[in-house]
Amino acid sequence: PEWRNIRIRNLVSDAGTKDGGLIMGLPEQVAHEISLENVRISAPLGLRLGYAKNVSLVDVRVDAKSGPGLVVEDTVDGLVKSMRGDTAANPRR
Repeated sequence: PEWRNIRIRNLVSDAGTKDGGLIMGLPEQVAHEISLENVRISAPLGLRLGYAKNVSLVDVRVDAKSGPGLVVEDTVDGLVKSMRGDTAANPRR
């Protein structure tokens, strides 16, 4: 599968049951050109990014009850972010 040119705007999610979200490509086919803008998420765990490039997070807030709001794996290239709240990057290596 190829995940590309995806834009999510003006989203509010306050009833997350597990993750704040997952943007995850594959080692052989990364997700690319992904944009989140004006997004508010509240969930038990944060938003996870991996195997992706050219990801833009603008005015994004992820409030995780446990752990960081944003988990960025070392397989992400070209991340642009403008985040608020308790959202923090936590690269896994």
